[in-house]
Amino acid sequence: KGMIKDLTLEYNKVRQSGITTELLEIATAQMAMA
Repeated sequence: KGMIKDLTLEYNKVRQSGITTELLEIATAQMAMA
């Protein structure tokens, strides 16, 4: 059980950092267009 929990935590971290990167790219693009 512990291993699956660790994998889930890692997956969530990766997913969240990916979302953060996407948001930064969108914000940068909007600033560049403004």
